Parts: sequence; C-alpha cells; structure tokens
Amino acid sequence: MSKLIRSGATSTTTASVAKAGILVSVLCGAGVLPTAASAQGTFGSLRVQGIELVRDGAGSGVVRIAGNDRFLSEASICGMWRQNLGRLNELAKSAARDGANPRMPRGFSVHSNARSELTSRCSARAEVLTAGGGDIRVRVTMPGNRFFAQITQPTVLGGWADPKFTITYDLQADITIRVPRTTDQPLGIGRSVVTVSNIGWDGRNWSGDLAKAVNTLVGAVRGQDLVSRWTQDRSFVTAGLKTNLDGLNRQLQRGFRLEHRYISGRELLQLHATMRPPATAQLPVVR
Repeated sequence: MSKLIRSGATSTTTASVAKAGILVSVLCGAGVLPTAASAQGTFGSLRVQGIELVRDGAGSGVVRIAGNDRFLSEASICGMWRQNLGRLNELAKSAARDGANPRMPRGFSVHSNARSELTSRCSARAEVLTAGGGDIRVRVTMPGNRFFAQITQPTVLGGWADPKFTITYDLQADITIRVPRTTDQPLGIGRSVVTVSNIGWDGRNWSGDLAKAVNTLVGAVRGQDLVSRWTQDRSFVTAGLKTNLDGLNRQLQRGFRLEHRYISGRELLQLHATMRPPATAQLPVVR
C-alpha cells in the first residue's frame, strides 16, 4: 500500500534566458544552489542599486551617457514581482494541474477550483563581488506561498467527499546579469535559477491511490512543471530586468571597451565606454 510521504526536499530549475527573448532551457536537479537555511544569504559585500553609463570626457574625465540608478533596488525588483502576481498565479494553477493530472492514478484529478496564492512578501538584493565590477548577481526571496487544491476521486460519494488541502512553499530566484567588457556584447540576463523549498501541506495521512494522487500534485508544485512555466513567461522578474537592460544597451555604440567601476556612495556599477588604452600596472622595481 502506498502511503503519503511528506518531504522537505528542494527542487531547482535552471533557466538560461537569451537576449532576444525569454527562451529558456530547463534543467531539473537537486543541490545546485544553497536553499532553506541559506535563503537569506548574500553573494558579496557590494550592493548594487543600478547601472550608470559614461564615456570619455575632457582630459581624463567622463561624461554621463545614460543610467538607471534604481532598477536593481529592492523596491524596484520586488515591484516587478508584485505587479504580475495575478498572471503568475494563473500560470501556477494551470502548470500544476497540467503537470499533475496526466500522472495521477486512474479516475483522480486536481479539481478546477484549485487556486494559487503567491506571496507579496519579497526581499531582494543585487551585488557585485568586487569594486572592479563584473557580472551582477541578484537574489529574490519570496516566502509563504500557498496552493489550495481539491482532489476528485472515482467514488459515488460526490464532491463533498473529495479531500481539500493546502500546499505551502517558499521561493527563491537567483539571477545573473551579464556585464560585458566591451560594447560589442550586450548587457543581458544570464543563468537564472528558481528554487522551491520548505514545502509542506495540511492534509491527513492518506494512503493508497489517494496518497499517490496527492504526492503527484505536490511533486508538480515543487518540480519543473510550475517553475519552468514562470521563467518562460514575460511577467516573471527576469523579464522586467531585461527590459531595463535593453534600454541601456540602446545607448551604447559598438567598438568601445567597457571599464567597470563601483561607485560606493551611490551604490552604482559605472560602465565607462572608452577608446583610451587600458591603464598598465607598474611592476615593482627590483634593486
């Protein structure tokens, strides 16, 4: 007899998002990124709120071309998440049902009254590892999501006997923003990983085919069925970041080096488009 097994396992989906659109190659596996206990951790010590573009000015100075000083702030990134919750909830419902129903025991299915309730709670941080710039890493944490479900059964008892339960889980998105060293390559979204963790539910300890049906739905919520549908959609956080990056790309002409500089007082990554030769480090004098 199959019994319902509660699990706190974590699922991870990796998405590489191409410049031309949200073209995602999904790989599902375990242990790719830290989860649960380390969900609130950060990557380094230099917070980045935005990006500034400058070019050569008079002498050794620079002139501002363009900039988006706050699009990487917590308020901005979490705003991208919250403003699309309605669509993301619909995607979650359809992805979970589409993923679970074909795999359930004969006669069982997720009822159409299923409902996703994604959290509005959100924390976000964008960082670079060193003052010399490089790629920007963004972590977005969304705890306390819920999925309300009812499983239909092949019985004559009617819908009142179909079990209802709530699945709870946390989400974390880790997104890399590629920052090139020349203007011949665009700013863009690189590796993107969404992690589902701390999954649980409030139902009874069912057994038999009902347990298999419930476990199938839980697997769909924590697996690639749900997460990959989000990462492919233009309402996810990566799409909002890409829109801002595309605006900066339009201000850059090809053929320049890009020098990276972290502006600590403003928490900006400054990209200097220059034709000047790179500064050469002086070697120590051997006497």
